[in-house]
Amino acid sequence: MFGTILTIALIFAFFLTWAFYGGVVASLWAFLGTISIVGTQVVVITSAVTPLRTIASSSVGLTTYQLALILAILAVPGWRVLRNLNPLLAVLPLLMLTVNALENHLAPQIVSGILQLSFIAVAWGFGASVAEQVRVGRLSDRTLVLILVIMTTAQATAVALQAIGVLDSDSSAVGSESVSRLSGLMSHSGQLGKLLLLFLIILLPFTRSGDRIARRLTLGTIFVITAMTAATYSRANMLALGVILGIWFVAGGRGSLIKRLAIPTIAFLAVLPALGTLLLRQEFDEDGGSRPVLMVSAMRQISETFLWGTGPNNYLTVVSQFDPLAAGGLPVHNSAILLLAELGLVGFVLLALPFLALVVRAAGGVPKGGPARSTSIVVLAAAPGVGLIIATGHGMTAADMFPLFAFVCGYAWRSIGATGIDQAKSDGFNEGLREPRRPSSSERRARSARFAN
Repeated sequence: MFGTILTIALIFAFFLTWAFYGGVVASLWAFLGTISIVGTQVVVITSAVTPLRTIASSSVGLTTYQLALILAILAVPGWRVLRNLNPLLAVLPLLMLTVNALENHLAPQIVSGILQLSFIAVAWGFGASVAEQVRVGRLSDRTLVLILVIMTTAQATAVALQAIGVLDSDSSAVGSESVSRLSGLMSHSGQLGKLLLLFLIILLPFTRSGDRIARRLTLGTIFVITAMTAATYSRANMLALGVILGIWFVAGGRGSLIKRLAIPTIAFLAVLPALGTLLLRQEFDEDGGSRPVLMVSAMRQISETFLWGTGPNNYLTVVSQFDPLAAGGLPVHNSAILLLAELGLVGFVLLALPFLALVVRAAGGVPKGGPARSTSIVVLAAAPGVGLIIATGHGMTAADMFPLFAFVCGYAWRSIGATGIDQAKSDGFNEGLREPRRPSSSERRARSARFAN
């Protein structure tokens, strides 16, 4: 019943926003809004035979964010999304379906994983389509920043309510003390940190926007993002955030030294209250808990199914047969190793290449100038931190985060491709070039009268 009500509400809100603000804005609202909240399965096709899962739900169905991506194909419109699909990501689910069907290996959790891989490909194409709209001025800097500001504000409100005890929060033992780790509207505090980091990757280039309001909103949101990330006490997320802000300060800043110091200064002030607890977590949990034991089990499984893997979303079901930690729902805390175990070598290469190619493309985009340079610097600044997060946890490829990660990478891929007239049409970033002002209705009538005479 709840799923039905949620579906109707989402579809109604989507079409209402589409009518007033256009399909791209409606799609962004729907996707980012549903991904920023714990994903709810609104349609269940086949019930799960096991509760164990990794990259998707253990039952075959449709979640809120997957429904939002379907609506995005309808509104963007779909040909733009399909044009921007990465071919390797598009082929991967077909390959996994074929391989697992030939092995008669299509349990509900595997089918759900294959569907998730399909939506990851769509999310990449959707992100690239949004970047196109920004490049040519159909989606303004201010509108995109406002959407991210509102999403961040919703998380900040939940975090504040958790801080004062109105809402429940996660807890973590640090020595002899228990520390509350705030998670906002996400399923886990670590997932909140990853969500905010991905928002930051989109937001940082707008600190150079030609729209003063967009710039100021971006700076304020960066402060809020940093403070909330500190409140999660996630070491990898905090380190990633610090690296990206530090590199942006050195390579991406512009203007006087005072202006360039603004972002790292507000970041330091935001994280200062949590610094002591972060250092204590590192002292008492240097190895990351059960991570070494989980890695041993993962490497054993990879050696047994190296070429084609266990099947998407099927790692825990297989490994739980010999690992009690996996039976309790704990996968290996390394997203790359986890995906290698599930997809096998062939599938893993198909999945990894587009994301690695983005880093290479970013390295070539730095000399371009304009928005391509800004986004390239952010991608290169984010790469070490994102790599650390992937190497120390499984959250970036979890069901509620993988589509957003693909969306942000698709957005960055297309943004780096901005050249020539696309740069001139962008709001800001254009080194003095601005899109000509649209004539008013009275000016258009006067011009028509002159031509008529």
